[in-house]
Amino acid sequence: MKKYIKYLGIALIGFSVTLGIMYVNSKGNTSNEINSKQMAVFIEEDGEYKVSKQIPTSGYEFNEERSFCNNGANPTWNSLTNGLKISNLTKDKTSCMLYFDLTESNKVLANLKREESTEEPDFSKTDETEHLDSTGKTQMFKTEDDFGESYYFRGRVNDNWIKFGNMSTSGASIWWRIIRINGDGSIRLIYAGNGTSRTSLSESDGRIGSSNYKFNTSYDNNRFVGYQYGENETQRGHTSPSDAYTQLKSWFDTNLKDEFEEKNSKIDRDAGFCGDRSSSTSPSTSWLEDGMSESGGTGGTTTYYGAYLRLINSTKQPTLKCGTKDNKDEDYYTYTGAKGIKQNGTDTTINGTKSLTSPVGLITADEVAFAGGVYGQENKNYWLYTNQTYWTMSPCYFNDAYVFGVEHD
Repeated sequence: MKKYIKYLGIALIGFSVTLGIMYVNSKGNTSNEINSKQMAVFIEEDGEYKVSKQIPTSGYEFNEERSFCNNGANPTWNSLTNGLKISNLTKDKTSCMLYFDLTESNKVLANLKREESTEEPDFSKTDETEHLDSTGKTQMFKTEDDFGESYYFRGRVNDNWIKFGNMSTSGASIWWRIIRINGDGSIRLIYAGNGTSRTSLSESDGRIGSSNYKFNTSYDNNRFVGYQYGENETQRGHTSPSDAYTQLKSWFDTNLKDEFEEKNSKIDRDAGFCGDRSSSTSPSTSWLEDGMSESGGTGGTTTYYGAYLRLINSTKQPTLKCGTKDNKDEDYYTYTGAKGIKQNGTDTTINGTKSLTSPVGLITADEVAFAGGVYGQENKNYWLYTNQTYWTMSPCYFNDAYVFGVEHD
């Protein structure tokens, strides 16, 4: 990945396509912890519930409606502590029947007939490996995003293609590749070109815009690292579109607006795109999701943004969580009609900016790192390689306004 690109092509769009599955969060209550051994646990497998000898630690969520106890007790699940709670526990020998459903992302993993990789990625090294299961299908890696467990493709992959939509002028099929399964069960795609088949696509087909297209025409202020930005000296704000958003919106409205406006559209209105503007005036700052002390990011102050601190520093820490605790809604760009999604483990809804008139964005630098790219290292053998140079939407640093790009020579 290259940190100092100003002129290059807007190559790839990532937008979520919902599978029509709603993610349900259980509610955590404070009450008495259960100590009774009179408890049966059932977990969902292949659409049925099977007895389990233990409560699952990941990949499942508590089914509060189906679970019950006798003697008037009420079982609930505390998602923050990953612990069972029983309210109104007043009698001895209370027994409980506890049911756990696959998370929405885990259901999609199963529907795609994929297995989860048990490998631990080394993000300081490029990944050029085929991570295959015993049947020859690519395995997916797991990490958390703001909404739950996310599964992503990494390394050398050639079976994550999807055909969806048609070009308005030629009628050619539009091809995409799956970046990941989002924590809420939707799928994040990246544009790969259009043609009669995926084998007919050329290397340049994954680009939208010319090779010298700017992310933003202006770059003498921190605010211009924003996918949308404000009109004053502050780093936040969403009143003005970047050139990148203007270009992508035009393409989307020309080719996918009719698909989007259909009654049963598969394009997710709650899809969000992260332009993380958490910041520091020091390049050696440690980035922490909930504890980073923010400074910089305004006017002409020299600033190092979150993705810089995660991906350029020696400790590579890519994340799919957008920004710090205090600025998730400011840096998570969403459609004006978005209803928001519950943050994993809480009752807090992340609404995002609700400022995009078309739900379209760019891949993040962190998603490139999860796929197998590393800052300053060449990788021509991972699935995001296109022989094209293109933008991400992740701010890098400000001396002039720099946004991460992916460079392919």
